[in-house]
Amino acid sequence: MPAVQDNVSDIMLVVRSYLHTTLMNVHNTPLNRTVVGNIGQPDGEGSDGSGQAASLDESLVLTLVRTEEDPTRKNQRNFRVNPLATDTGAHGIAYRTPPVGLNLYVLITANYQNYGTALNQLSNVIAVFQHRNRLTEATAAWPSDRLFSDKSLKFTLLSPTFEEENHLWSMLGGKQLPSVLYLVQTINLELVPDRIQTGPPVTEIILHESLS
Repeated sequence: MPAVQDNVSDIMLVVRSYLHTTLMNVHNTPLNRTVVGNIGQPDGEGSDGSGQAASLDESLVLTLVRTEEDPTRKNQRNFRVNPLATDTGAHGIAYRTPPVGLNLYVLITANYQNYGTALNQLSNVIAVFQHRNRLTEATAAWPSDRLFSDKSLKFTLLSPTFEEENHLWSMLGGKQLPSVLYLVQTINLELVPDRIQTGPPVTEIILHESLS
């Protein structure tokens, strides 16, 4: 059965799990509760990674606010070398449309009633990604039952202007909360077929030259 590689939901849960685990290692407290959800949705629910709905109250909330195509990943080839060709006798060239390279803009909001608590937790979040701004298979828990192209994510802290901040929170309902915005690079979204479409190997190149 075809599968979706680098599912955005799976990526968000990897980030949530890493942030929650690291915060608990620094200071074990219920305030480190971290969920994925829409902070702009009144009385919203998110996911805490357990598969159960979780309230967004008194939590750090990860919200996907924008996706963009990574311009550096455009103009890729529509074919690739089949790594199983030598073992299976299949053709060495496999045809597949290139994956869509995506950058994710993730808003992390400290959603607490106590404003001082919110500021402290926000500082902790920034410190976590200052300490390690790239997640790899060695530093984060990646689900073994999911399909990922490359188990590596890079985090860049963004500094939106007052105008951009105003537009963002207006879109999310107009109630601004202590938050920080990160650019998460890069995921490769692709529908991976259960059967690779192969083509014959290139064995000859013919050039036609004419002189006028």
